[in-house]
Amino acid sequence: MTRRLPGRIELHLFCWVATLVILVTSSSADDFDRIRVRLVNGSSIRATIDSIDSNGVVSGSKNLGSATIDGITSIITGKEVTQNETSTAILNLRFGGRLFCDSLTVKDDYVSAELATGTKGFPLEIAEAFVWQLTPKVQELISSPSNRYDSIVVSSSKGEVVVQGLFEKIDQTHVTIDYEGKSRKIAIEKVHAVVMANLGNQKPGRGFARVSLVDGSSICGGIKEYSNGILKISISEQFDVNVSAANVAKVDIRSSSVVYLSDLEPTKFEQQSQFSVPRNWQRDKSLMGNPIQLKYASSGRVVDFEKGIGTRSYTSIVFENSDGFSHFRTVVGIDAETNGNGDCEMIIEGDGIRLWSKRVTGTSDPEPVVVPIKDINEVALIVLPGANFDLADHAVWADAKFTKSE
Repeated sequence: MTRRLPGRIELHLFCWVATLVILVTSSSADDFDRIRVRLVNGSSIRATIDSIDSNGVVSGSKNLGSATIDGITSIITGKEVTQNETSTAILNLRFGGRLFCDSLTVKDDYVSAELATGTKGFPLEIAEAFVWQLTPKVQELISSPSNRYDSIVVSSSKGEVVVQGLFEKIDQTHVTIDYEGKSRKIAIEKVHAVVMANLGNQKPGRGFARVSLVDGSSICGGIKEYSNGILKISISEQFDVNVSAANVAKVDIRSSSVVYLSDLEPTKFEQQSQFSVPRNWQRDKSLMGNPIQLKYASSGRVVDFEKGIGTRSYTSIVFENSDGFSHFRTVVGIDAETNGNGDCEMIIEGDGIRLWSKRVTGTSDPEPVVVPIKDINEVALIVLPGANFDLADHAVWADAKFTKSE
């Protein structure tokens, strides 16, 4: 299937940059002043970031020292996030970014979207999906898009159907697709989503980040530089997005000095059930498939975690430390979905040697754990049943990661 023409790309690059200038100049400059910076070594500091250069060197307050973007895991501005409640559609961007739209149109490979900050223009190359109704079928297609065709999820008298072809345009009333060589129009009120074909886009290397904005939107890409209150994010070789620091709530950075275990494939895995329903371990979710949440019984505070491993007793999962990471870091506990139930022993082993262990219950406060793993080849995460057999032992290795730090 033939995709976008090079001549069109050049034209849309010009339009894209012009739109960004409007976005930036409409917001007052607001540097990253007295923000919270979380480092790879697990520490958190209050600091000011004045600039990030093209080599990833971070300049600012003295307590940053000789920091680089590779040594930072997140930048938290403390600005309140207020999601756009009037949005009728979501525009999914490359690498997991998304924008909440009041309305959108697509014509000649160019997206015009009405956002809370005004009408913005985008090249179609950076769009992955247009979503009006997020159903399980839509989620499935977004997770595993076709490598050959664009897909339109349509509501019909027989339920949801998927129409595949070459997507052409969206206007106020219809979505148009080239289906078997002919242009077909589908009434927009029947369309749940348009999912673009997977073009094999590779994530940028150093400084890949998710930038969360105050309107609930997010942009994902490589941090190119930061200066004069403007953060430049590279979404592809051709397209950069300029974001005013005034609109940034948080920046989560995927440093090469950090790897999350939920993004790795285990080298070994064992599990057994006594009385509980057999369930496999989960990546970035609780055992029941919910967002990971740990509750501090002492205060009642519940903390959400985007990354982690949800499992149960008895389970043993082994990961290889092939890149010479120096520490394993995690926050352990039993997920809040058990409503205070659960009793198990959580164990960390390195090359068969016990490095850490603790009895954990549903009423225990979550506990941060840091274990040195330098020169250790395999790290095993083990959960054993406690006093109540394996009932409600929804153990969580929250934010579980290998890091390179001293």
